[in-house]
Amino acid sequence: MLLWAAATSAMVQLYTTLRYWQLRAGRFALISRTTVTQNAGRAALPLMFGATFATWTGLAAGEFFARLLGIASMLPKDTPTLRRVSWGSMRLAVKRNIEFVTMGGPSTLLNSMTSALPVALIASRFGLPAAGQFALVQRILQAPIALVGASVADTFHVRLARYAEHSPLKCKQLFLRTAAALAILAVCVSLVVLLGADRGFDLLIGSRWGGAEKVAMALLPWIALQLVVSPVSRAVLVFGGQRSKLAYDVAALALLLAAVTISHRRGTGVVEAIAFIAAGQAAAYAVYFSVLLRLINKHHQSSGTSKP
Repeated sequence: MLLWAAATSAMVQLYTTLRYWQLRAGRFALISRTTVTQNAGRAALPLMFGATFATWTGLAAGEFFARLLGIASMLPKDTPTLRRVSWGSMRLAVKRNIEFVTMGGPSTLLNSMTSALPVALIASRFGLPAAGQFALVQRILQAPIALVGASVADTFHVRLARYAEHSPLKCKQLFLRTAAALAILAVCVSLVVLLGADRGFDLLIGSRWGGAEKVAMALLPWIALQLVVSPVSRAVLVFGGQRSKLAYDVAALALLLAAVTISHRRGTGVVEAIAFIAAGQAAAYAVYFSVLLRLINKHHQSSGTSKP
């Protein structure tokens, strides 16, 4: 099992690297097609392998080969591009961007822990049904982030990198304009949830998941700020803010554990516990946005000072 997990994790990292490579070239159509292809494979292949090998091996193999399918679509087809890649060039790239390794590695680990722990912590205290309801409602509310936020993030990333190289004084304007548009979207999503949660969740997941609308209300501040901050956080990759990202991930994990501890000591119910968790993560995102804004302002001021 660990071998399959390690191999799949390696495929995920390779896919992410190739995705950013194609993103740098502005091949959005290729990225979109590959995303659809890989997600279709992730849905179909585990079922096919699982039906053939009625154990966890079939599911793990399906996930692995689905990731491999996405990688095959992302590989550059032009030979000159491939010829420029060598062990020496890769070592030089690592040396120039060493903070992506020293800071980015721990940051990714902490971020993964913060994302995965809420379900486990809720399950340990309130049982599997409560954890399942939390995970299901969270997934539904995060749909706008998956559908819109990722595309906005890719476009923002490319334009910000180009502005940073050719028109650095436009970076701040792009950052604020993108954040404002995402904030409007977050408000619209919040209004839809507030007005239609009662009947909407009954239609989506059935009445047997009673109380799902209360969980949605508790999660709303977290989801809304995530929708705004997550796409523009690509500024960290452009301006080398890995230390700031690591500090945010430490704070987010600490706030999660603090929220769970406070909820446990007060003996709250599941909805109140989720509200504590959501409030902590919303606060972490608010702080993260201020860190990103400070990073943008620093770059803006340095560009203005150095301009002849």
